[in-house]
Amino acid sequence: ISERAAIWATLFGFRQFVLVVGINERASSENINAIKTELFGNDLLAEDFPEVCDYVRALDNKPQACRHQMTWDNEHTHIVWKADTIVLPLIKGSVASAAAIMAKPYAKARGVKVTRHDGKVSRPDLVIVDDPQDDASAATQLQVNKNLTILRKDILQSGGFAHGLAAVVNATIIARNDMIERLLDDPSWQGQRVPMVKQWADAHESFWIRQYAEVRQTFDRSIPGDQERAHKEATKLYRKHRKEADKGCIVSWKYCYLPNELSAIQHAYNILIDDGEDVFASEYQQEPTEPGSHGPLRITAEQVATKVNGLDRGAVPKTAEHVTAYVDVHERLLYYIVCAWAPDFAGVVMDYGTYPKQPISYFTQASAPVAMQHAHPG
Repeated sequence: ISERAAIWATLFGFRQFVLVVGINERASSENINAIKTELFGNDLLAEDFPEVCDYVRALDNKPQACRHQMTWDNEHTHIVWKADTIVLPLIKGSVASAAAIMAKPYAKARGVKVTRHDGKVSRPDLVIVDDPQDDASAATQLQVNKNLTILRKDILQSGGFAHGLAAVVNATIIARNDMIERLLDDPSWQGQRVPMVKQWADAHESFWIRQYAEVRQTFDRSIPGDQERAHKEATKLYRKHRKEADKGCIVSWKYCYLPNELSAIQHAYNILIDDGEDVFASEYQQEPTEPGSHGPLRITAEQVATKVNGLDRGAVPKTAEHVTAYVDVHERLLYYIVCAWAPDFAGVVMDYGTYPKQPISYFTQASAPVAMQHAHPG
């Protein structure tokens, strides 16, 4: 979206200098390279804008060829094709004439400018910020405040005095009260959350989370190709019940699905089932489930060691007077825990696990390879 918007804004003459800001050097390099690829290799774009793309293609991706490029009437194009900067050819009658696109890392976008062929200095009139935060920078208020300061003091002040500066931030909300959520709450910004799923299906629990998820997740990890088999079986089940499975579900983009899937609804449920609610809520719904306090809990090996009771599994400590057991009943599994208690309510865990027992150490109820139905058919 960010890269294509930069091309759109310059080729149609809406903006003369677009600055695309990535989170780091690698991201900004990918931004400018993707834009160059479109201008150089997109045949459809070249049909519509030959006055730009023909001159770009004539460079043959060689920056040194820029200083020698001339128009048909022997005028210099003053085209620029640098590692982080593009200046489109100077062509009479073209609304994109001499427009610039530059890509910079987030922390190095201060004071950017382009010196034109006539000596005039041009500054950005459109800034597109592309995913300016990651998990680490979204986790603490200190880093969130730092990123907001860079945006407000460095990036948004990079525009010139002659023209107004438009700014767009395309990003994912990673944690509660992170940089992006703070911008959404800022009255000086217009913001919109775009969830993948606007409304879940009527058969959310009955079909998708129970029937479909069980078929998709029931495979033997030790058998090559068995996961693919399970996924195909789940798609077959969905195809059979698609009408009732889709009923009531509303997605933001109906074409968002993979070649081996039938719809964007199935794609969304596949992500939810495979990656879990926390990942889906943050990465796809823009509604992270983390609590508002920043700073993820960092558990050290020493902290864990102080909580280990040192007893063998199933052993009762001498100080205990009571033993309690608790079973959490689900359709596919039973989760259980057994604890021993001293008179002062000091307790230890004697045993815990699931029934049926699982061959892997990490799983959810939906993804557990051995379900109750497998241990007790019928």
